[in-house]
Amino acid sequence: MKGKHTQNYHNKISYPSFPERLQYAMDVRECTQQKLAKQIFVARTTVNGYCTGHRMPSCELLRSIAIELNVTTDYLLGLDDHIKIE
Repeated sequence: MKGKHTQNYHNKISYPSFPERLQYAMDVRECTQQKLAKQIFVARTTVNGYCTGHRMPSCELLRSIAIELNVTTDYLLGLDDHIKIE
């Protein structure tokens, strides 16, 4: 079945991943891994795991990250491409 969302091996569409979106939001907000870790009450190594793609946050931590970085969870998850830059 072919649809507009169908991808084949040779024509793969690439979208920014959660780690890329997280790192971009952190860069825009000038937020270090250490600072974000302190704000969401986790170890810096945990945030590093999110930034490298080795870990994914729980729903509760995803919400906390979005609040601290002033972005939506939809943006972080790739459901929305707009980031509010102030």
